[in-house]
This record gives sequence, C-alpha cells and structure tokens, in this order.
Amino acid sequence: MYRIGGNKVINFNCRIIAATNADLAELVKQKKFRIDLYYRLNVINISIPPLKYRKEDIIPLAMEFLNQFNEEYGTIKYFASKTLELFLIYDWPGNIREMKNLVERLIVISDKNCIEPEVFYEQVLDKSKINYDSFFIRGSSIDNEGKPTLKQKLESYEAHIIKESIDKFRTLKEASDYLDIDISTLVRKKKKYNI
Repeated sequence: MYRIGGNKVINFNCRIIAATNADLAELVKQKKFRIDLYYRLNVINISIPPLKYRKEDIIPLAMEFLNQFNEEYGTIKYFASKTLELFLIYDWPGNIREMKNLVERLIVISDKNCIEPEVFYEQVLDKSKINYDSFFIRGSSIDNEGKPTLKQKLESYEAHIIKESIDKFRTLKEASDYLDIDISTLVRKKKKYNI
C-alpha cells in the first residue's frame, strides 16, 4: 500500500468485516458488484436470519436496549407486559437497528415510567404488522386485575408462533414438522386460536 503522494510501499495485515442485507452473489451475476471484490470479501460468510425468525432473541435484545438507554438518559422506564407482547408480534422489517431506535424513542417520548402498548403502536413504522383491534380490544389476555396471566401470555405467544409457521410454509405438514408437533395437534391449535 502507498500513502497518498508517497512512493514507498507500506506493508500491513488486516481483516475486513463487512455486513450487507443484499445478495452479493446475485449482484455479481447482474454485474452490479465487482467479482474480484466479492471474492476478496467472501472468505467466511456468516448468515444471520432476520429478527422476525429469531423470536427468542427479541425480548433479551429489547431489555438490553432498555437498560442501555435508561442508563444513558438517567431514567427508570420499563415495558408493560402487553408492550412486550407487541415486541414479539411485530415483524421488525428494519431488524435490530429498528428495534434499538424504537426503544430509544419510546424512552424519550413516554411521559410515564411504564411504557404502554399504545405508545409502542404509535411509534412503529409498519402498523400493518399489528392488528390494532384484535390486540388492543380483545380482553382474553387480561385477568380481573388488568394484568395478563402466565397462561394467557403463553397462549398468546403460542398462537403467534403457530400463525407465523403456517404463513412461512406451504403445507400444514411442513409447519408441523418445523414446530416438531403432530399435524393433528397443529390442526387442533389452529382451530383453537382461530388461525
């Protein structure tokens, strides 16, 4: 490598870590990305699925960002349990960056310490991912004190996972194999949750 304006070769050793959401192999085929650069960068390829397929990561990430921004802004805000349900229901088209920015925005704009689901709903970019009426008007996930019970939370999460799996695969058999349950169990739960 040469310094700008220099004529002496400078040797160095480095590793480049790059991230993209584009299909570089496809861009190479379309001649929109240089093949030599592709092979220089593509030594070890790590593919991370979108956040919507990693539901088990959503709540820990949301809590990590919450703690981070609480510390940064000197606040003690927390998510209502129904707000956490929304974190699981939402598809996160912008992945982790969208979540991080949303959590920061929720902390900044929420006038109460408890971040309510209505505030979440108002701030998400793609409201079509959340059925407002079915989420905010249904009373099935609330007990007589206004709090969701563990059973109701689990059922809500199970219904969400089943719907997502059915949407993801072409047949109920494929969805049941993916969920590692009998197809009869899947059909029964599909009927139970009106999916």
